[in-house]
Amino acid sequence: MLIGVEAKVDEEFGEIIGEYYLENQLKKINDINTNAPARIENLIKALFKKPVPKGVFDLRYQLFHAVAGLLAEAKRQNAKKTILMIHIFKTEDLQPEKYKSNMRDLDQFVKIISNSQWDHLSPGTIIGPVRVPGNQQYIPGEIPLYIGEIES
Repeated sequence: MLIGVEAKVDEEFGEIIGEYYLENQLKKINDINTNAPARIENLIKALFKKPVPKGVFDLRYQLFHAVAGLLAEAKRQNAKKTILMIHIFKTEDLQPEKYKSNMRDLDQFVKIISNSQWDHLSPGTIIGPVRVPGNQQYIPGEIPLYIGEIES
């Protein structure tokens, strides 16, 4: 089993995928070299079952990257299962609105990647297995993914 950890205090899970995608499509239109749109399209195809819901563009990039990287490394190491643990550090200066926003983003990701099998991730829980379509190159579809959250 391979375990990956995405640790946060109160920063976001990266850029919103749709905004990032459009910014980089605009770069391509303006003849600025970027692989980002193709990379995002490949991630979407590898991580989400078809028909891909429109809501995928409201998700955060770091969650895509964390799952893809974990599954790719699991394939490389011949792991039979994976767990992505989201570790939230609750400090004295944790901003409640940022925390709530991050939890909404995480729940939205869980709902869409699990094809609505799960729609919430509570602290101290693990959901799964989630199966992604995968791709031929790096991201395996046959390795079960579990997603959990802990807070400290």
